[in-house]
Amino acid sequence: MIHAGSANAVGNSLSAASRRHCTRRSESSESSIQRESVIASSLGLTPDPAPSQASFWQGMAPIVSPEMPFNAGSIARLREILRQNPVAIPACGALALFVIWASDEAGYPLTHWAPGGLILLALLAITLYALPLRAREVPPAVRVAMLCLALYAALSFLSILWAQVPGDAWEGADRTLVYLFVFSLFALWPQSGPSAALLLGAWTIAMVVLALFALLHVDAAAHPATLFSEGRLKYPADYENACAAVWCMVLWPALLLSASGRLPWALRGLFAAGTVLLADLALLSQSRGSLFATVVMLILVFALLPGRVRTFAVLVPVAIGVGVTAPTVLDVGDRVLHGGDVPAALHSATAAILVAAVLVGAMVAAGRPRSRVAVRSTRRPAAACTGRSARSQ
Repeated sequence: MIHAGSANAVGNSLSAASRRHCTRRSESSESSIQRESVIASSLGLTPDPAPSQASFWQGMAPIVSPEMPFNAGSIARLREILRQNPVAIPACGALALFVIWASDEAGYPLTHWAPGGLILLALLAITLYALPLRAREVPPAVRVAMLCLALYAALSFLSILWAQVPGDAWEGADRTLVYLFVFSLFALWPQSGPSAALLLGAWTIAMVVLALFALLHVDAAAHPATLFSEGRLKYPADYENACAAVWCMVLWPALLLSASGRLPWALRGLFAAGTVLLADLALLSQSRGSLFATVVMLILVFALLPGRVRTFAVLVPVAIGVGVTAPTVLDVGDRVLHGGDVPAALHSATAAILVAAVLVGAMVAAGRPRSRVAVRSTRRPAAACTGRSARSQ
């Protein structure tokens, strides 16, 4: 009797503690959902008026788990990534702004970057309100970097006092604030692997589409020579070196994503084709600085990043495609500089670039990545162990 009474008392205590824990967890979950819903509402998304633990936005699939099929719908996975990483939503807005800047003089004019800076400030303020941070939650390296960037902005504003042209100094100092806003938005809140891949992939695809539009626009221009300066393409950045830098900036993410074994074959082929397109478009600008930067990036990619064999396997067809089209691409600049049939040269270069991009993309897409097979093979033992443990209980 004494043991039974003790067991009942212990059981009642554990039940009460469990109820209190569940209550606190529910309150914490509701407050977290309320904070996350602010950012969705601010950006035009429709949260579920009665959210549950399994679903935050209307129509969203539950959290991806071992019970969910591996081939769950792409839309369901996308919604789940955004639900688990709400900071990816304002980051997507910032990336869309970057693409808009790249399409028109690389965002250099004041009338371009100043309104964009206000948009970035608004996105940062909304994110800070919806997902508040504590100083100890930010990694020390990020805090040091932010402090250095803030001090640089403060020094830029201070330089107005001794600048010969205060207006130019003021404009330059305002630019440093835009850099600070961008760094803060992307560095303060951690991204998961899927959300980071989503952001990088979406931005890369958007820039590849922009590169294709730029190539076709130059080829169809009535007076294409006006888009060149001394035989070097200056469209759309209106400056040759900046134009090459815009495309080379996207080239490396496209190459590395095309070498990823976890992406579907269609995306890998798209990124590989985009790599050829971006490289040839940068080659039209004939920037010596981008050539030196390419050598440095090649060394860094193979020295610091894993998956060197896969990267090399993708780099070989990409390099062959760019090498085959390089003479035709460089001939355009010679025709512009020394006189000749510029439209004909552009037509030949455009056709060569597109054919090479399609062939390289098809070759990479047909490749068989090993890591995806490894991921699938490692899931089965884990699921079997889970099933055995469940049956044993």
